[in-house]
Amino acid sequence: LCREFGWRDPELPEVIQMLQHQFPSVQSNAAAYLQHLCFGDNKIKAEIRKQGGIQLLVDLLDHRMSEVHRSACGALRNLVYGKANDENKVALKNCGGIPALVRLLRKTGDVEIRELVTVNVRIKLFYPDFTPLDLCVCVCVCLSVGVLWNLSSCDALKMPIIQDALAVLTNSVIIPQSNWDSSPNHHEDRKVHLHTSQVLRNATGCLRNVSSAGEEARRRMRECDGLTDALLFVIQTSLGSSEIDSKVCIRGWVCMRVCACVHVC
Repeated sequence: LCREFGWRDPELPEVIQMLQHQFPSVQSNAAAYLQHLCFGDNKIKAEIRKQGGIQLLVDLLDHRMSEVHRSACGALRNLVYGKANDENKVALKNCGGIPALVRLLRKTGDVEIRELVTVNVRIKLFYPDFTPLDLCVCVCVCLSVGVLWNLSSCDALKMPIIQDALAVLTNSVIIPQSNWDSSPNHHEDRKVHLHTSQVLRNATGCLRNVSSAGEEARRRMRECDGLTDALLFVIQTSLGSSEIDSKVCIRGWVCMRVCACVHVC
């Protein structure tokens, strides 16, 4: 039927060009299609980089529409996944990708992250009033942190992530997700429930990776206000609880050990 009517799948250069289309829906669909194309295909990932797709996707992180952010983040996450794609990771960094991701996290966080990101996307099952926009924001934040986590496996990008993203990851993700609060009455005011969160898993995975960048990286992590307290709170809350994601706890423990033991090692 497709052949009869002359329909065909777009070629890769056409899809990349659509990232600059005047309509946000076309841009979003193009980014989502690139995410699909490059899943598990390192050759396509390299070709997208060579044709300038990474720069265009990074540019979309500053788009005014959240659905475009989400699709661009999803494509970038796949493009920089895996050790075989370190060239893509460096290309993303050279395109200003890390500051762009930080801006997106900060912008989303300023508006809704403290209300929305403390629960994962599955909250829709328990809170019917959670709107599609709320879900879109949650997914976007999760994908943004996921891109940073994938980038953090590249040794050359660990310090840039520490320099550009550590404070925002701590203040907009780690602390809100952990439910830790520095106020004296916080723990007395309400029963704390630590949600199983993909965002928190991504963030602790990223911090675990960048903590291996050397003494300067670990010093900055130790001195980042609230980070060690929030990680310690995650570990303490997880003890004896079957509801807490064990991977979050382990990654938090690793980060704590690395930061605390640097002078002993």
